[in-house]
Amino acid sequence: MGAFELSDRFNRVARTAPIHFKRADFKSFEVANGVLLPFVLVFMLKLINREHLMGEYRNGFWGNAIAGGTSVVMVALTVVMVWTSLAG
Repeated sequence: MGAFELSDRFNRVARTAPIHFKRADFKSFEVANGVLLPFVLVFMLKLINREHLMGEYRNGFWGNAIAGGTSVVMVALTVVMVWTSLAG
């Protein structure tokens, strides 16, 4: 079975499967995305700054400053979110 056939079968099943989500289900997805986002940002920064990987398209000073600042803000907001969730 080729990749196209497998994809076609999956699409047919996905279209016919009854899916009923509650609003709370989406809220938990949003929380998980918020918690995982800082890890993804830091990993992306590490990859973007590798010379052998990105070559001439590697981040410069200002790109790193903006991305680093955004990462720091996102990590701080995630820590605050987790802290307020656990503290009540």
